[in-house]
Amino acid sequence: MTRRSAVVLGLILCACQSTGSRDAVPIFSERQSDEALRSVQRVMVLPMQNADGVTAETEQVRDSLARALVRTGRFEVRPLPDGSEEQSRIYDSVRRATLAPRDLVALGERYQIDAVVLGTVTSFRPYEPPQFGLRTRMLSLHDGSTLWQAEAVLDASDDAVAADVRRYAEDEQAEETSLHGWRMTFLSPRRFIDYGTSRIASTLR
Repeated sequence: MTRRSAVVLGLILCACQSTGSRDAVPIFSERQSDEALRSVQRVMVLPMQNADGVTAETEQVRDSLARALVRTGRFEVRPLPDGSEEQSRIYDSVRRATLAPRDLVALGERYQIDAVVLGTVTSFRPYEPPQFGLRTRMLSLHDGSTLWQAEAVLDASDDAVAADVRRYAEDEQAEETSLHGWRMTFLSPRRFIDYGTSRIASTLR
């Protein structure tokens, strides 16, 4: 199988549904073995899209997920440089849902990356109680396989999510001081997105 054919196959697989596991908070995820993931050293998070009716700042979500992936300690996350010749084409392709395999192959060769991360923001409520939904997938540029996929809709009105937000804030933001304490994660859309991407990326550990 050629590299381009493999990527085509991988894109087809992106549309397929599969089964996985759920944690205490409603996060669906599945990934390949640690051995398979060890072969992935460099990844790139591509521009994201909003699902119909969703108006999230996708660049904020993309940056947040990139930081969360770095914190897993598994990968080097390489950016798509501002002003690069691929940037406008990739953005346009994502917006039109016409991302071509040749574009992914070119990215892999140009930036020496092993995989790309695709994502769609499926829900977003910036006011209290906040809600954030993300569907994401890591696609190998070597054989077109899906290395990891995860999906969650995290709603702070859910008691399990609210309790998990508190644990996250106490663990991740222990050094920060605020009059609102851990509830700042509820009050700040950016922080709630960071919570969501952190929990989703943690399924890679």
